[in-house]
Amino acid sequence: MAIDFLKNRFEQMIRNMMLAKEQNVSDLYKYLLSKLPESEIENNEIERIIHNYEAVCGNYVRQSRKKFLKSLNYLNRRFYQNIRPELSELNQRLERVAKKIQKLQRMVDEQNN
Repeated sequence: MAIDFLKNRFEQMIRNMMLAKEQNVSDLYKYLLSKLPESEIENNEIERIIHNYEAVCGNYVRQSRKKFLKSLNYLNRRFYQNIRPELSELNQRLERVAKKIQKLQRMVDEQNN
């Protein structure tokens, strides 16, 4: 339903964010290799910069997931509250139909015997 659609879209968005992060880290690494002097490269300055960037991106993705899950749970509760009366009515109708089917089945069984 709508909630599943939103969940799938958000998961796709997170995957895209992770792919973009990986691409950005790769691009950053190439850029830093081209701009930093050899001495800074040897002192692992590139790794430090990239790890800091990855930490910031990872934190952003985690916070985004957390916020989305809270929103999704809220929407899910609201949606269920809105359709609960309809679900109850449908359940009662299905029970009535099931009873009628059982009654018809007994009548058919009695006629066959």
